[in-house]
Amino acid sequence: MFMFGHFIFFITSHFIAMVEFDNYYFNVTMMIFYVGCSLWNGANYYMEYFSKRYESKLASIEALGGKSLTMEERQKICWGE
Repeated sequence: MFMFGHFIFFITSHFIAMVEFDNYYFNVTMMIFYVGCSLWNGANYYMEYFSKRYESKLASIEALGGKSLTMEERQKICWGE
């Protein structure tokens, strides 16, 4: 079953590649689709990673109880040291 699944994937991928090679407009459409998917995935990763980092910084600031911080303490919080 595993080999059959890979064979089907190969045939499907190979067929799409042959059609893209022969048809300019389909190739351009697929390239736009591929770039769009890459941008979407990269943007989602960026937002997920930095939002979690921002939330952890806010939590560490709230844990301090609102006391004034020195420059060194601020740098430790911002840079995760």
